[in-house]
Amino acid sequence: MEIIYIKSSASHDLASFVSQSEVKIVNQYDKYSLKQISGVIMGMSLDLYELQKRKHEFEEFLQDGGRMFYSGHAAISFLSFLSVYEPINNIKLEDFFISKNSEHIIYKDLDIKYFQKSKGVAGFYSRGCNPPPKGAKIITSIKQGSVPCDWEFSFGKGKFYAHSGNDLYACSGDEAINKKVFNNILEFLGGKDE
Repeated sequence: MEIIYIKSSASHDLASFVSQSEVKIVNQYDKYSLKQISGVIMGMSLDLYELQKRKHEFEEFLQDGGRMFYSGHAAISFLSFLSVYEPINNIKLEDFFISKNSEHIIYKDLDIKYFQKSKGVAGFYSRGCNPPPKGAKIITSIKQGSVPCDWEFSFGKGKFYAHSGNDLYACSGDEAINKKVFNNILEFLGGKDE
C-alpha cells in the first residue's frame, strides 16, 4: 500500500525526508486516486476548497480503513467532522508551552520540548485549534492544557490525525527532529501503531 503527499506550490519540500519510492507526491489540482493507498498527508498550504470538492472521496477512504494526517488551520470544514480553526485571543508567551495529553506514535522517541521553539521563537507549533470532534483522542495542547492542538479521530475503520498549526514536520528548528517526526507520521499512516 502506498502513501501520498498532496502538495501545493508552497508545500514543504520533502526531498530531505523521503524518496519517491516511500511517498508518492501529487499536486492538489491533478487527478489522483485513493485506491491502493493506505495514507494521505495534507500540509498547511493546501487549497481547502479544492479538498472540500473531494470530501466524499476522503470520507469513503477513511470509512474503508484509510488514514489521513493534516497540518494546518481548517478555514473551512472540508470534512464533515472537522470544525473551523479557532485562534487564541490575547496570546501570551506561556500560552505557547505545549502539554502532552496522550502518548502517540507520531511523538515516539521525541521530547515535546523540541517543539516549544524553533530557532528561539515560540508559536510555530500552534496558536489555536481545529476543535476536536466528540470522541477524539487529544494528543497535545497549549494554553495550560486548555486548547487541544493535536488530536486523532476514528472515522469508520480509518483514522484522521489533525495538527492545528504549521506543518508538524517543519516545527522544530532541528532537521533531524523534523525527519524523525515525518518518519513517525509514515509509521502511523502505515498502521504500525497497532
